[in-house]
Amino acid sequence: MLNRLTKIKAGALQYVLVISVIIAIILLTFILLINLQNKLSAKYLFYKQAILNVNYGFDYLSNTDIEYNQVLTKQFSDNIKESTLIFKKKWGLFEVGSVASKVRQEHFQKLGLLGWKQDKRKALYLQDNNTPLVMVGDAKIIGDVFLPKRGVKTGNIGGTSFYNNKLIEGVKHASTNKLPQISNSIVIEQLLKHYYLNDSIQNFELEENLNIIQSFNKKTLLHETTSNIYIQNISLKGNIMVRSDRKITIAASAKLNDIILIAPEIVLEKNVTGNFQAFATKAITINENCKINYPSSLVLSLNKAKAEKNQKENKIELKQGVIFKGVIIYNKENSEPQQSNYNPQIIIKEEAIITGEVYCEANLELLGEIRGMVVTKNFITNQQGSTYINHILNGTINANKLPTQYVGLNLNSSNQNIAKWLY
Repeated sequence: MLNRLTKIKAGALQYVLVISVIIAIILLTFILLINLQNKLSAKYLFYKQAILNVNYGFDYLSNTDIEYNQVLTKQFSDNIKESTLIFKKKWGLFEVGSVASKVRQEHFQKLGLLGWKQDKRKALYLQDNNTPLVMVGDAKIIGDVFLPKRGVKTGNIGGTSFYNNKLIEGVKHASTNKLPQISNSIVIEQLLKHYYLNDSIQNFELEENLNIIQSFNKKTLLHETTSNIYIQNISLKGNIMVRSDRKITIAASAKLNDIILIAPEIVLEKNVTGNFQAFATKAITINENCKINYPSSLVLSLNKAKAEKNQKENKIELKQGVIFKGVIIYNKENSEPQQSNYNPQIIIKEEAIITGEVYCEANLELLGEIRGMVVTKNFITNQQGSTYINHILNGTINANKLPTQYVGLNLNSSNQNIAKWLY
């Protein structure tokens, strides 16, 4: 009887111990779960603060002039263990901004391509050369304009008169005998004259089937040669420059994104797609049905002597069916008065569509459509063997079709914003 009672008590004790162990495990698990939840909550808050700091950093970049290629340290929160690093460098007509924030052990970084936004968007600024603007055919201008004192009127080319009801659908202002100046035009000179060379450049070779993605956190990759360059079956993306002392030709099989091209002459064959910045000193030709995405730029820059010597050859031409989104510039280093010039320096053919800005320090022939802003010294049209000064034949300028978030050319603007987030 005693042994049986003893066994019952021992079994009960074992039962109590097992229950106690289970309860202890549950409590410990609960405590660990709460601790993990607290850690995850703190981690989330720190990471969230890092993201906010990066956004604050880009707001700071957009509204403050900081020195290029220098890392600036800022603190945007009350956390003493927070540090935010801000960096900016030139990238063609645009700028690359980098903001990285660390809050305790949490880190977040973003890179963006920065452009400029015009405070008061306009459709046209036509320099006053004592010649009126003449509208012919299906020509349209929608948006506010700056015109010569002699204004705008209808005209006739080869029996074609003006078809539309309104000459200008917008407010008219008076222009001057000078164009608004590009505030960062020195960048063009620096690129064309090798001023970009520094310790952050790393050379590379172009090869068949090459595929490179170069982060803007790393050194700029540069391919430079004195020979012609033909780019085909190659993919280049990011912090990359390709330079030739003669000519660069791009085939439709090439995939180019965010890079910079520099050469006296640049030619895009038919059906090329991508986005990039092209800087030339002689000519840029965009052949039929190319699609160049935002944010891109085409820049032709030459001095006065070259402009007078090669009036027919020095030009940017966008042929039929081209879709281009970004900035187009014809720039002369010496803008003093030159001899009479009756050749177009920027040619936009029929069915070509430009979304962005066109800046021309000479003659623009507009036969297609510009969805955005035009700043030009003159319009010119060559038809049936005759030259018509300040005539627009069937061309369209529509400032209302430019997306509100568009940023690009710096015409004395302090308002920057993100053109594109980089990787």
